Amino acid sequence: MENANETIGITRSFTRKLSLSNYGGNQYETCDFFCSYSDTLPKDAPEGDQHQLSDELYRKARVDVEKAIIDYTANLEEQTQILKIEQDKKKITDNITDTKTDDLPF
Repeated sequence: MENANETIGITRSFTRKLSLSNYGGNQYETCDFFCSYSDTLPKDAPEGDQHQLSDELYRKARVDVEKAIIDYTANLEEQTQILKIEQDKKKITDNITDTKTDDLPF
């Protein structure tokens, strides 16, 4: 293991707050997504290598956050669609007065 005095630590992170009302959530409901990566370079590493590592760590954190958001919102939108279908079914069955609900196809 390298001596801590002989290395430069670089940490980069990315965070994003998402308003869930855009995906079927409540009006003020939010969700935070965060990712952070760290790595080290030798203390005498060229400045260009330091910038390159910094950029790579940031890009990786951002990509992981964006992937998590895509997965989360897809699942949330699917759940919202299921809930809307169930609500529509209930409205239909509640408004039918002369038909037995056992006769309905759902």
